[in-house]
Amino acid sequence: MKIPSSTYRIQFSSAFNFKNLAAILDYLQAFNTDTVYASPVFQARQGSSHGYDIVNPHQINEELGGMYWLKEVREEMTQRGMMWLQDIVPNHMALDTNNPWLNDVWERGRQSEYYHFFDIDWGRGAHGKVLLPVLGEPLDEAVSQHKLKVDFGDKGFVLRYFDQQFMVSSETYAFILYRENGFSDDSWKLRFKNYPGVYLKWVQLKSAFIRYIHENNLLGEVEKSLKRINSSFDELKELIDIQYYIPAYWKETESRINYRRFFTINELIGLRMEDQNVFETYHKVIRELCAAGIFSGLRVDHIDGLFHPSQYLQELRKSVGEEMYILVEKILHLGETLPEKWAVQGTSGYDFMALLNHLFVSPDHRDVFKQGYQKFISRSVDCEKEAYEKKLYILNYRMKGELENLWSILNDLLTVNHIAWFEDQKVKQALTSFLAAFPVYRIYPDSFPLSSEQSHQLGVAYETALRYEPELKRELDFLQTLFKGQGNLHPSHMVYFVRRAQQLTGPLAAKGLEDTLFYNYNMLLSLNEVGDSPCGFGTEDSTFHKSMQERMRYLSHSLNATATHDTKRGEDARARLNVLSEMPSEWFQKVDEWHSLNQKIREDKDIPDKNEEYFIYQALLGSMPFDLNADAAFVERSRAYVQKSLREAKLHSSWSSPDVQYEQAVMDFVSAIVNHRGFRESFDPFCHRISFYGSILSLGQSLIKVTAPGIPDIYQGTELWDLSYVDPDNRRAVDYEQRQEYLTEMKAVEKDEGGYLLRLMKNYQDGKIKMFTLWRALRERAWQQALFTQGDYVPINMAERLKNKVLAFLRRSNDIWYLIVVLLPAGIVKRSLSYPLQNLELGKCFVDLPDGSVPTEWLNVFTGKEITTAGGLDLDDLLMAFPVALLKSSFNQTF
Repeated sequence: MKIPSSTYRIQFSSAFNFKNLAAILDYLQAFNTDTVYASPVFQARQGSSHGYDIVNPHQINEELGGMYWLKEVREEMTQRGMMWLQDIVPNHMALDTNNPWLNDVWERGRQSEYYHFFDIDWGRGAHGKVLLPVLGEPLDEAVSQHKLKVDFGDKGFVLRYFDQQFMVSSETYAFILYRENGFSDDSWKLRFKNYPGVYLKWVQLKSAFIRYIHENNLLGEVEKSLKRINSSFDELKELIDIQYYIPAYWKETESRINYRRFFTINELIGLRMEDQNVFETYHKVIRELCAAGIFSGLRVDHIDGLFHPSQYLQELRKSVGEEMYILVEKILHLGETLPEKWAVQGTSGYDFMALLNHLFVSPDHRDVFKQGYQKFISRSVDCEKEAYEKKLYILNYRMKGELENLWSILNDLLTVNHIAWFEDQKVKQALTSFLAAFPVYRIYPDSFPLSSEQSHQLGVAYETALRYEPELKRELDFLQTLFKGQGNLHPSHMVYFVRRAQQLTGPLAAKGLEDTLFYNYNMLLSLNEVGDSPCGFGTEDSTFHKSMQERMRYLSHSLNATATHDTKRGEDARARLNVLSEMPSEWFQKVDEWHSLNQKIREDKDIPDKNEEYFIYQALLGSMPFDLNADAAFVERSRAYVQKSLREAKLHSSWSSPDVQYEQAVMDFVSAIVNHRGFRESFDPFCHRISFYGSILSLGQSLIKVTAPGIPDIYQGTELWDLSYVDPDNRRAVDYEQRQEYLTEMKAVEKDEGGYLLRLMKNYQDGKIKMFTLWRALRERAWQQALFTQGDYVPINMAERLKNKVLAFLRRSNDIWYLIVVLLPAGIVKRSLSYPLQNLELGKCFVDLPDGSVPTEWLNVFTGKEITTAGGLDLDDLLMAFPVALLKSSFNQTF
């Protein structure tokens, strides 16, 4: 199996296609990345900016260049020795009028081979039809206002709603023809009435009918007939009644739905990937491209959405071979491990990102930070309880349809197993609480009894639910036995129910935490990140070292991510905000000062509320340009971000019920303070300090990402400073010409001659210093891939006086050594406000190992300077030369 040395994430779209990728291959290779990590490339909805809304998994997206250009760019990459890691989306497809599989279902119903491909409960909630939430108003209103009507075109008869065209059932043709004799002879009526249900015969019949209408100039008669149907409320409703779907008001999905969505996105419909036929059909072209060497590896999106993830991964491995590099998108909470049975190399890196981020948060100040936050917003907050309550809210108000479906499954199983002694409403309430209390995305039961870790997670869910809902103890006791397979139901029924429930707990965690709590609990926004939790606050270096040693053993081929297309803010914006953890007193003094200053320019003293205002100050600190130039583009981006945050918070506005007036007031507040002289005179100097200190942490973050166990992943463009907001802001176009120019300049400097590093440090705001750090470290990794992939991770135990100030570790393979040294937050705000760093007062650090086999002669990768340690390093000299250190052994010499 070929393992990447490093990956570079590309977000493909019509604005950046395969040709554009071909144009930057020189740059990517020179930057020492050997693997393109590609967003989904199969045919997606027209104009998709991300590719996760696939309409046809058997076709390469034409907007990206199609199969021809994919093969062209891949051939060029192969000649360069580069790999291709492909993001695939087996959980769902787009519920779109251009989805050929769904269109066939809409036309042929049960006779369609795709009828059971989608995770639809045909027998529940819509009388054998799919509830199709595409209307902006109730169905009867859409019909009476003539917004929904039957039409005829190149695809035959369709049900049109504005620019959306939905295929109609084959029965619809006979329905229409039997009401009109002017444009059709009886043979057409009989042919449609007697259609046998076979796909090819349906295609031939419909095509022949469309030709017949055009060749005999009967289009006018068709339109005349349709005009009569569309003008009749009863006839149009009768026509709608013979469809395999019910057009519905989109808001109805908040309380009822009979298909599984991706999270709460109506336009994405779940697939029944547990069905072997669905698996084989969906992966047909994926398998071919893997066999042809186009894809070197696969990244599986949203593995937790699948009914049986371990079974899916076994089938995928069997399908693409043992040598295929496979990763899963999996949120691992602290202490949670990847299931051992999964036939994968690791995860896409959210677990690493969370752990690394906490390393740069000062753990000593959690209590004082929480007190300052609660004092400013004038209320007490319990993060764990807020998390539970937000998930309850999502279940009851945004995913009630999914909850009702799960409850119906449980109710049916209780009935089948003759268990009817519970009060239904209390069991349903207990089920809601139990799901909301889940401490992880999900567990993966293959059979009973559960593993010790699975039982532990269930126990935590039970205790949490019981703590908040003690009156439901009897019902919660029953649910716990059911989840553990110890209930009085048939074992197969219990396994089925638990797996179905777990398909809901993942999306519930994502919507309740990442898309709700993260915009409400704002104590330190750098912790409000995918895969992380705002309920934590920093980690000790010893904990980080232990985690890295475990990662080396179990997840050494996982990605080391620090930014993705889904992260809530740029990696360097997070680093800036982490600096605040080291200076809580000054931070909250500033917040009080800004609140007082900005009271004078508010149009409404209560908008934004204090929690939102606190959020805004952090957002601006994290994303303000280094030169503090808040131009019109920055203000507009900030306004858009704040509007999105209000809707995600679901307190004063939401996506389903936006309060435009409230949003406008908050956005105007952002504009006003950014242009308020008094505020900026206080904010700008503070932001400048935070930005500088944040840059120190950012460089350490970058170096650790490249050198720690795992495969470093660079999200497009983040080789320079990444101060972006959440998507779509983090998917803006990347200036590769500028990056190529910078890299060409760096490659011309092998040693620090002529003061090049000094210029990098003096002009740190342009981001070259970060790019240089990544490039040099990635070069070492490319040269010594086996060492960084398989070599030992050896923690350096720092003296007590350096606790939480410096992190150091060794990577070793045989007689080759690398030593990594970075600064941590403790004491960082006392540094000088410029590079090179002065007055560090760190002194010497002794690089000790029990066997004493550490080299004494080293070469500084960044400065080119040779260093003799004699067992100790002068950290002041080392980090003044460059803010982070990567030393490699220059001789096989020990002391």
